[in-house]
Formats: sequence, C-alpha cells, structure tokens
Amino acid sequence: MIVAACVTSGIAAKDTKVARDSYRGIPPHAQVAQEVEGARSAYKGMLNGWQPKQAEIDVELKAYRGSYAGAFSHRSGNRMAWDSQPYFNTGSWDFLSFMLIGMALAKWNLLAGAWQRNTYAWVALSGIAAGTAIGVWGANHLAAANFAPVAAMESYTVYQLQRLLMSIGYLAAIVGIVQARWLGLLTRPLSAVGRMAFSNYILHTLICTTLFYGHGFGWFGKLQRYELYYVVAAIWLLQLIVSPIWLRAYRFGPIEWCWRSLTYWKRQQMRQPTSAQSSLAENPV
Repeated sequence: MIVAACVTSGIAAKDTKVARDSYRGIPPHAQVAQEVEGARSAYKGMLNGWQPKQAEIDVELKAYRGSYAGAFSHRSGNRMAWDSQPYFNTGSWDFLSFMLIGMALAKWNLLAGAWQRNTYAWVALSGIAAGTAIGVWGANHLAAANFAPVAAMESYTVYQLQRLLMSIGYLAAIVGIVQARWLGLLTRPLSAVGRMAFSNYILHTLICTTLFYGHGFGWFGKLQRYELYYVVAAIWLLQLIVSPIWLRAYRFGPIEWCWRSLTYWKRQQMRQPTSAQSSLAENPV
C-alpha cells in the first residue's frame, strides 16, 4: 500500500507537470493534447490556491485575529474538504496500511521490548538515517523550486516511504531507550502524558487557540516558523510537569474520566484511593 501511494503520487506529479507545461504554452504530446487542455483550468486553480493573493491572506488574518465567532465561521468554511478529502483518495489506504504495519510490529513484539538491544539500535539507526536522507532530498528539491506545485508533488512521491522509515526508526529508538531504562526521569512523565492523551490534546488545542486567535493574544501569522518550536517546547514542558502531578491525585485525566463514564454508563471513581482505603481493600475486616 505504501508503494502504491508513492506510485500514485508520482503519476499525479507527472500529470501536474504536463498541465503546468500546457499552462505555460509548451506544446504537449499529441496523444495527451486533449487531456492537457482540460487540465489547464485545474492547474490555474491550483496555482491560485498555492500562491494566494495578498487580499486573500488579509481576509484570513482578519478572521483569525478577530472574534471567536469570526474565526469559527471562516474555519468551518474550509473544514469539509480537509476533513473528508482523505477518505475519497489515497488517504484511506494510508490509514489502513499504517494500521496493518502497526499490528504487524506489535505481533513481532517490537512494542513489547522483547528484541535484543542491538536489534533495536540497528533498526533505529537504519530507519532514521534512511528516512532523513530521503527527507533531505525532498526538502532540497522543494526549496530549489521555491515550493512550486510540481516540485511538491514530486517530493511527495517519496514522502510515504520516508515517514514509514522514520516512524519505525523512532519507534525502535523509544522502545530501546525504555528497555535499557535510560532517561527514567523522562519516560515516567511521558507515560503520564500518554495516560492523559485525550485531555492533553484538548488542553493544547485550548492553549493554541488562545495564543493565536483574536479572542486571546492574536499571534496568528505573527511568528516565524522557528519561533513556533518555542511554543511547542513550552506546551510539552507544561504537559510533562502537570500530567504526573494530576495523576498523583486522580486516576484519569478529566476528559478520559468523562469518556470512560460514558462508555460504561456509570460514574467512575475519579480520585486515587488514600493509603487507608488501599490498606482496607487489601485487608478487609
């Protein structure tokens, strides 16, 4: 499926390139002249979306830096395509293929930490090195073309392979580190963040909308790309600190508690049992 996605992206890149050449007035091959003629308007529309005019940018900036209602209205206008499009093209195969790969890795005990330490190291180094090399080529190819649509499609032909290799490499590295009991002070907070994944997801959504939208600080479009990493690091640090503290007193994150109570249709115990309660449970009278 990953190979099929790469091939499909390559075909799309070729079609986009032909449409671009036609749009520029370069005569196409006679056999595809009719198809290219029909693709000219599609490519022109792609260019408009790829390189928006300043007036369109100003509309978006005004919407997101304004009221919450204005940002919600603007965003809801384009969410349908973004949320539904993957299910009508290769996106569904993307989801399914990675789910199957994850199931296979679980069956092969990669996630259980059952492999030898040197095996985890070899898989981690190989996957990250190969994925990085492919990613560097794609990034350089894209940057050299000033992020043109054709270059983006050509770079995307190797994206699926790149992220598969990188994902397996990162996964092997993380499991290997946990298996070796390195960075124990970090893995415990990460475990707490994972146990509160739903709550943390909602939390960082609330934080970012407050930081970037107009009902908060209105930073939308004001930060450089590298400055966004500072925001990411700050949110991660907050969650790594808050999550373990929360789980000392409570069994679940707040959203997990709601979801679990709805699932079982019964209010779940939220607070951690006290030492006296634990002792009584272990030694009933």
